[in-house]
Amino acid sequence: MRDSAVAAAHGTPTATPTLGVGNLLVCHPDLRPGVARAVVEACLTAAPELVPQPSDGVTHLARAALVDAEPVLLHEAAADAYREAYG
Repeated sequence: MRDSAVAAAHGTPTATPTLGVGNLLVCHPDLRPGVARAVVEACLTAAPELVPQPSDGVTHLARAALVDAEPVLLHEAAADAYREAYG
């Protein structure tokens, strides 16, 4: 994904072109559903506390970024938790 870093973040006079790379939290398909659900709920409710600061222009734990894991499939319980939270 093409992105750009805010100039102030790197001390440059203009925005810096960057390449955004998504991070995935992966688990074994046999992970207990309650654990997968708890991880999703923690990410959804505690995002402000989990995002490193400063994070200018970074979308850590943004709702859209959390559910967009293509081509990796979400754990079934994680997908259920996202659907319950966002429809």
